[in-house]
Amino acid sequence: MSEPAKGPLAGVRVVDLTTNLSGPFATMVLAQQGADVVKVERPPTGDILRNVGSRRGGVSSYFVNTNWGKRSVALDLDDDAGKAVLRRLVAHADVLVENFRPNVMPRLGFPAEELVERHPRLVYAAIRGFPSGSRLANAPTYDHVIQATTGFAANQAHLSTGEPQLVQQGVTDKVTGLTAAQAIVAALFERERTGRGQVLEIAMLHAALAFLWPDVTTNVSIEGDFEPVPPQSRTYRLTPTADGHIAMITVTTPQWEGLLRTVGREDLVGNPDLATPHLRGRNGAAVMKDAAATIARMPTAEVAERLAAEGVPCAAVVALDDVPRVADELSPGFLVHEVHPELGAVIHPRPAVAFGADTELRPAPAVGQHTDEVLAELDALDTP
Repeated sequence: MSEPAKGPLAGVRVVDLTTNLSGPFATMVLAQQGADVVKVERPPTGDILRNVGSRRGGVSSYFVNTNWGKRSVALDLDDDAGKAVLRRLVAHADVLVENFRPNVMPRLGFPAEELVERHPRLVYAAIRGFPSGSRLANAPTYDHVIQATTGFAANQAHLSTGEPQLVQQGVTDKVTGLTAAQAIVAALFERERTGRGQVLEIAMLHAALAFLWPDVTTNVSIEGDFEPVPPQSRTYRLTPTADGHIAMITVTTPQWEGLLRTVGREDLVGNPDLATPHLRGRNGAAVMKDAAATIARMPTAEVAERLAAEGVPCAAVVALDDVPRVADELSPGFLVHEVHPELGAVIHPRPAVAFGADTELRPAPAVGQHTDEVLAELDALDTP
């Protein structure tokens, strides 16, 4: 078994009561930055993600991809003995993270405010679907629900039919996890100054809206009369080629003119009606349609070569099965090829940001794998 990662959060103890994606993603980020994350799971099956998606050796790649660097303790929190162990864990923890509905922890006997009052240095992070004061506070909530509610699905509407679509990944789960990890570290930083922890609530609704807002809502965030143009989000479309698809974007005028030269429309270079991003957003639709028709007759490699020569940001679309190969070419060593004790040979990314010396993470744990180890540590900590 590899040693726990070192990093800026080394020495920080995290009690992780989360399941599924939003919470485990947040705590995995903390583990990647050096925190000792103790994942509390209900025996015998543990986190629901252990049984979601492709599996081998009795564990899913979905679970492993979200739980590197953690230790697992099996506790039944409906049992008095399990609750007693959780109290001991919290007494020696810096952070507690949970993503239950608001009424669960009080029902189990662990109200957030009481825990922080009893342990003033504790940072208690509650990840919710909807905020606790909302009429939907206790509604079952997953990524799909938040995408539908916040505008993600509407923003993904098909350009021709207008039919709304979901982003085909847990985007609001993951942005909530990242938001939670950042908020927890900020609260720990404040604690260093004040000596006091606090209760944090990170609602998926809030995280998703804040994430969506800057570029998607440019025609929603202005109240009153204004001159609307299509939002920047409408530029996020792929352009078909003769043998595939390419992504390209023109923001600056030189990039725009490079695209014009690529598709043989030099006559439009310097056109005053297309001189700024705003004017191109208002007047450029027909030009872009004509450019797309030209590109559709060209091989992908030729399009990419011509655009790149003109300084236009572009990339051919990479199939999912080819992503590891391309990632290895662009950033050798970022993807790790190793053997997980249960899942076997796997590929996974290193932490997105490296802090100092590179240290291997613990593999994602089996249910309760570290129960005896953690209990022994608690005994040592409790001994005067």
